[in-house]
Amino acid sequence: MTDLIGKKFRLFRTGGQGFLNVLIKIIRKMSPGENELYPAWQGMQYLSNMIDERSKLDRIDNDRYPNMKWTSARDLMADHLAKETQA
Repeated sequence: MTDLIGKKFRLFRTGGQGFLNVLIKIIRKMSPGENELYPAWQGMQYLSNMIDERSKLDRIDNDRYPNMKWTSARDLMADHLAKETQA
């Protein structure tokens, strides 16, 4: 984004996985969401599992899609910014 709009960006650390796991426990206790399709804590649990590589993919089969043109994050954001300025 710095290259695209000229504004300086930096990483902002909001806490580690331990903090996230404590937060999940608290929110799950306060708002279990037993009757909700997607309770508030579920997205955080998914993120925690991704961080600890519990859901690590052993193999990525990108070669199964030979006609797929992969888009970089930079190109995606540039396209989005171009559309925003046209609107």
